[in-house]
Amino acid sequence: MQPVKHTALVTKGESWMKNYMLVATLIATIVFAAAFTLPGGYSQNTGIPFFRSEPSLLIFVISDAVSLISSSASILIFFFFW
Repeated sequence: MQPVKHTALVTKGESWMKNYMLVATLIATIVFAAAFTLPGGYSQNTGIPFFRSEPSLLIFVISDAVSLISSSASILIFFFFW
């Protein structure tokens, strides 16, 4: 029995994977930049963020870390299977 060739499906999958990898790379780039520029800025005297006692800053930092980890993981997975 000869193997069935799915060239159209493979071509479609490669196209989808390239587009998804581009989006994941853009997200990782933006999230990496956002990690160093916290909302509200830093105090010039101490270097501590202005909103350090606000719960919204903690939510921002956690969501930023989760998105960086997930987008980086998806990029690495696509590199592994490409």
